[in-house]
Amino acid sequence: MTRTAISLPDEVFEEAERLARKAGVTRSALYRRALEDFIARYDAGGVRDAIDAATKRIGETERDFVNAAAGKILEKSEW
Repeated sequence: MTRTAISLPDEVFEEAERLARKAGVTRSALYRRALEDFIARYDAGGVRDAIDAATKRIGETERDFVNAAAGKILEKSEW
């Protein structure tokens, strides 16, 4: 595991401390989870690559995949 130091405004640090206590996690765990979430949300290329690889493996086009996923969502929706 790599250790790093970051600089935060005092207000952000205090809010993070409060949230870590409330969540029952260490400050490091809180920051790690926040960064993992940020990466997952903003690394769309990684998600797209995974979808492309999965559809290629099962022999569907991306459009087939999207249509099937949309159909599953619609099945669960009330009209």
